[in-house]
Amino acid sequence: MHTIKSRKTILPILLILVLAVSLPAIASTRDEIEETQYERQYTKDRMVSAQERLAALEAKKGDTEAYLTELVSQMDSLAAEFEDLQNQYDAKALELAALQDDYEAALQQEKEQYDDMKLRIQYLYESNTGTGALEVLFSGETITDFLSRSEAISQIHAYDRALMSEYEDTRKNIEERRQKLLEEQEKITGLQEECTDKKNEIHELYSLAYVEMEECLNGISSAQNELNALAENLSAQDARLQGLLTRYYNEEGVNYAGSYVIPENISASGSAEGMNLTYLGYFTLTAYCPCPLCNGPYTGTASGAPLTSGHTVAMGGLPFGTKLYINGTIYTVEDRGTPYGWVDIYFDTHEETEAFGMRYADVYLVN
Repeated sequence: MHTIKSRKTILPILLILVLAVSLPAIASTRDEIEETQYERQYTKDRMVSAQERLAALEAKKGDTEAYLTELVSQMDSLAAEFEDLQNQYDAKALELAALQDDYEAALQQEKEQYDDMKLRIQYLYESNTGTGALEVLFSGETITDFLSRSEAISQIHAYDRALMSEYEDTRKNIEERRQKLLEEQEKITGLQEECTDKKNEIHELYSLAYVEMEECLNGISSAQNELNALAENLSAQDARLQGLLTRYYNEEGVNYAGSYVIPENISASGSAEGMNLTYLGYFTLTAYCPCPLCNGPYTGTASGAPLTSGHTVAMGGLPFGTKLYINGTIYTVEDRGTPYGWVDIYFDTHEETEAFGMRYADVYLVN
C-alpha cells in the first residue's frame, strides 16, 4: 500500500514521463513545419525566377514579332521594287527591239542609196560610148549647155553626198541610242541583282528570327508549365503545412494550456477595449509586400480588396472579412497564400517585410 509521501514521489515521475513522451512529438512536428516552410519558400523563389524568365521571354517575343513584321515589310517593298525594275527592263527591251528595226532600216536605206549613187556615177563616167560624163558634159552645143550640164552633175553629186551623210547620221544616232539603252538595261540588271541580294539577305534574317521566335514560344511554354507545376506543388505544401500547424497547435494546447498568460490589456473573459475576442492560438507571423519576390505575379488580394498596410493579412481557413486582433492591432483577412495558423501581414515596402522577419504572437478572433 502506498503512502501519501510515496504518491507525491510517483506523481512528478509520471509527469516527467508524460512530458518526455509529448515533447519529442511537438519538437518533431515543429521540425516538419520548419522544413515544409523552407520547402514552400524555395518553391516561391523558383516561381519568382520562372515568372521573371517568362516576363523576359514575353518581352523578347514581342521584340521578335516586331522585327519579323519589319522584315516582311522590307521584303514586300523589295518585291515591289523588283517588279518595277522588271517593268523598266521590259520597256527598255521593247525600245531596243524598235531601235533595232530602225537601225536595220537605216542600214538598208544607206545601202540602197549607196548602190543608186554608184549606178549614177557609173552611168555618168562609164556610159556605153566610153566617154561617159565627158560626153554628157561636152555634147552641148553652147557654153550655156556646158555650164548647165556641169551644174546638174555637181547637184547630183551634192545630193548624193548629202543623202549619204543624212543616212550615216541617222545610223549613228540610232547606234548611240541603242548603246545608251543597252547601258540603261545593264544598269537595271545590276539593280535587279542588288535587289535579289537584299531579298536573300532579308530572307536569311527572317529565317533566323523565326527560329528565335520558335525558341521564345517553346521557352514560354516551358516556363508556363513549370509555373503550373510549382503552383500545384505550392498548393500541396500549403495543405501539408496547414495540417502540421493544426496538429502542432493541438499538441501545444494539450501540453501547455496551463502555461498561457492573458495579456494585460485583455481581461480573463476575453475582451479588450470593449471588443469580444476569441483566442485562436499562438500563430506564426510573417510579412509580405506587392513585389514579385513576395507576392509573385499577383497585384491585389485574392478577395479583390485593395492591399492596405496595417489592415490586410493573408491566412487560410478563415472566410474573407474575418477580423483578427494581433498585438494591439485589428487586421482583416483579405488574402490567401498561407495556411491556418500562419498570418502573413501586408506592408507597403520590401524593406519593411525584411525588418519584420518571422515572429510569433497570440491571435484573437474579433467576434
